[in-house]
Amino acid sequence: GKGGKGGKGGKGTTIMTTTKVGGKGGGKGHHGGVVTHMGSSVTTTVEKVDVVKVEVPINKLVYIVLDVSGSMAGSRLNKALDGVKSILDEVCEDSDHFALVAFNNDVHMVTPSRPKFAVKWDKVAAEVRKLVGGQTRLWDTVQRAMDDIKDARRPKDVHVDLVVLTDGGDNLSGRDTNERLAKAMARPGIAN
Repeated sequence: GKGGKGGKGGKGTTIMTTTKVGGKGGGKGHHGGVVTHMGSSVTTTVEKVDVVKVEVPINKLVYIVLDVSGSMAGSRLNKALDGVKSILDEVCEDSDHFALVAFNNDVHMVTPSRPKFAVKWDKVAAEVRKLVGGQTRLWDTVQRAMDDIKDARRPKDVHVDLVVLTDGGDNLSGRDTNERLAKAMARPGIAN
């Protein structure tokens, strides 16, 4: 069948392959694509492989902003990662999208928006742990997250949760970022 385009009408695209199998062996042993051995030799041949696009509804985007500055090292980061893992496991459905950006002196896109089923948590956690150190560029990172959400090609009816995890105040972002964020946050909706 025909598939839709990702990001249109609340749907994402997942590629799935289907294989049509044909059998030989006196007509017996081939039932609905399942080949069984019926006492004589049975051979199977692949007649055709089709690539089918399957539309997967996207109901929610959970966007995590995670502090990985030096003060988050050790138990604070472990607790934060446990919390993020709980959000991923308990709040997100398989077709919901998840993104994670970490920050210290810089902004690090760890996991761009992707369906939950495509998130490899062990890899995400390992990448986050490598980044620990430095200062706290909180407001620049929140602004980046809001810009990413605003610029993302997603249907208007997708619910967005922006979750910020930090242990302290910003000590690196510019004053103009704070003022822009204050204005944006005064209006309804995340992606203003």
